[in-house]
Amino acid sequence: MNLPQNLTGFVDIVGAVLLHFVWQGVLLALIYAAGRPLFTRMASRYRFGMAILLVMALCPFGTFAFLIGSSTPTGGVAAALPAIKAGVAAVAGHAVEQWHFKAMLPWLVGVWSIGVLMLATRSLWQWRRLVRIVREATTPPPEWADRLANLRARFGLRRHVHLLCSARAVTPMLIGWLLPIVLLPPSMTNGVTPAP
Repeated sequence: MNLPQNLTGFVDIVGAVLLHFVWQGVLLALIYAAGRPLFTRMASRYRFGMAILLVMALCPFGTFAFLIGSSTPTGGVAAALPAIKAGVAAVAGHAVEQWHFKAMLPWLVGVWSIGVLMLATRSLWQWRRLVRIVREATTPPPEWADRLANLRARFGLRRHVHLLCSARAVTPMLIGWLLPIVLLPPSMTNGVTPAP
């Protein structure tokens, strides 16, 4: 695949970061698998898992910073854009010059970019669908608001939680975490079981 020179450096550095993330992800998964049995309490196991996920999310940025830091400086602030382009090209060349599959990096980055685009499109579609369901939902009978207030007090929740009823909901579901909404099926609020 023939790419313009200024894009080749970017593709090479992204490809190097992606390939490094493969072994980093496997290593972190092994650390989690080995460390999980050591945490007997649910809360500590949860914190350990979240810490592993946080480290996993930071790995590509750390790899990128390491690869950028290992290159030689190429210019001052006045020539920032050409220096960045030259730096990325130099780092990418340094990072992947020993690899025999350097020709595959543009394909790897292309497939990864298409995958990211597809997952983002799917998430956007699902989010819009949930917004539509919430928009069409109705307010349940008042006694359900009292039940929710009692449950919030019982669990010590201080954040306001909206309670809605939707014919599209088959089971109770929670939507969102910044502005949480509990969506109930109509069969639950009026006491009628849905037909099989």
